[in-house]
Amino acid sequence: MKQVIFFTEPIWAFGVIHYELCKYLWPYGINAQLRPWNLPYTNQEMQDMVESVDYIVTTSGSRRLFSSYLEKLIIVLHGKADIQELLSNLTQEEIYKLKGIYALSDFLVQQCQILGMIRVPKRLSVGINYSAYFNPSISTSLSTIGYAGAAANLSMKQDPYNVSLKRPYLVKAIASLSNKPLICAQSYVNHFTSMKSFYSKVDMIINCSLHEGAGIPVLEASAAGKLVMSTEVGHWTEKCLGITLPMGDRELVEKALAEISIYEDPVIYKYKCLEIQEHAKSYDWANVIQPWVDIFK
Repeated sequence: MKQVIFFTEPIWAFGVIHYELCKYLWPYGINAQLRPWNLPYTNQEMQDMVESVDYIVTTSGSRRLFSSYLEKLIIVLHGKADIQELLSNLTQEEIYKLKGIYALSDFLVQQCQILGMIRVPKRLSVGINYSAYFNPSISTSLSTIGYAGAAANLSMKQDPYNVSLKRPYLVKAIASLSNKPLICAQSYVNHFTSMKSFYSKVDMIINCSLHEGAGIPVLEASAAGKLVMSTEVGHWTEKCLGITLPMGDRELVEKALAEISIYEDPVIYKYKCLEIQEHAKSYDWANVIQPWVDIFK
């Protein structure tokens, strides 16, 4: 049986991805475990950990793995910051020595080329636990708007980087102009329970991001039977059946408001939600796990 460590932050969104992967890889003879990357491991503990496994998977968040264990290291890029960190830590020659390098979106693959990475990452997708988020009780009308991205408190002062990237102020404008309550996910901490509860309180999810690695909340909300609107980021174009929003600020708000006016009709709204939810079965982990198995086999 292959032994794998996901060196990650378990309580955040990508920690949920890695947790689910551990479960779905096991039937394929792959024993994967999570290890928090922010613990104060001694050099001996790090050495013992790495020598006990065949592969280590990380988003490039652990500098301590880079210098000594390249032949076991598999990098999975979730965001542009991961690319920048990787290029600052490793030479092009060292990047070639990695066991593997993958990216969760076409955008990230392109960014690697733009930023000068000679070894181009392979494209890789993630999934969700469909049954965990599936909700048979579809809302009867479009009453509340939800926002689940970073900087969910809509405060530019707390996290200016994520605000400029995720653009939560556009969701706030859409909610205000459509006269609908806006509910924000309070935190990604304890994602397993907090996000499922959040989806139960809203009728639609809007994502205005300029970039996402995968865009997990949009996938989860689809399984929960919510109306979803998003810019073409992350896994949106390949997986989702919701409403695509343009990138420009003004154009995005105008399109969202026009679509909301259409889905004020309860019949049209419920039909679309059911269609989105049914399509969401295609990105359950059971349907996307094979490329991950192939990495370790």
